[in-house]
Amino acid sequence: MALLDVRTKFISLSGREDLNTTMLNWFINSGQKILDRLQDTQKTMKWYKKDLAAGEYLIQLQYVMTIINVYLADIEGKKRLKKREYSKFLKMYSSDFDKVDNDVPIYWTPAISGLAPSQADLLSADYTYDKGGIVFGDYSSYNSIVIMPPPDQLYTISVLAKWYQPPLSDDTDVSYWTEFHDDLLVLSALYALERFYRNSEGMKDYMSAIKEELFEIDNRVAEDESYNINQMRG
Repeated sequence: MALLDVRTKFISLSGREDLNTTMLNWFINSGQKILDRLQDTQKTMKWYKKDLAAGEYLIQLQYVMTIINVYLADIEGKKRLKKREYSKFLKMYSSDFDKVDNDVPIYWTPAISGLAPSQADLLSADYTYDKGGIVFGDYSSYNSIVIMPPPDQLYTISVLAKWYQPPLSDDTDVSYWTEFHDDLLVLSALYALERFYRNSEGMKDYMSAIKEELFEIDNRVAEDESYNINQMRG
């Protein structure tokens, strides 16, 4: 089922023919985010892989929910980087990451890479010093990580993470939820509608139905994980 079909079903069940396409898509995408946060699926966990050139230490990740592990690989093999809190990072390294000497990366941290709201429109630094680790332009759908020391050669970075489904915007757009659980997505969008209008009873009814469906999905995911573990053990 594509976005257009989900919208049509949403209108039919809610009776909200007064809502324009922008608002309808907003409620549907809100419902999709709710499902992403409530339930891990076979599509939640994915890899992000990218080659890093020497000196490249900032990695931007779009629609990432939770980062599990970060790995670095070269011709000699693959290793897991150690996670450090950002505050400890700043004690270990200069806050101006551009000034840190290149070496074999050891650590990673979730980055604070944005500027204040008054500087959100900047496309490049309009200040003189301490320019490293900043993402300019629209990064609202991105989170970033920093690895240190900066790479001394080309490496491939692999990020294992849980991800949000990308927002639906075009009529033909599909996602995991539209393809496999379109009825659940409609329920969640209806929940988002009731929440917006502060209808607590309607919210409770829809959430009860949503959790009942998610319970079945959770059981299937657990069965798949158990099967995969048994296969690995032989």
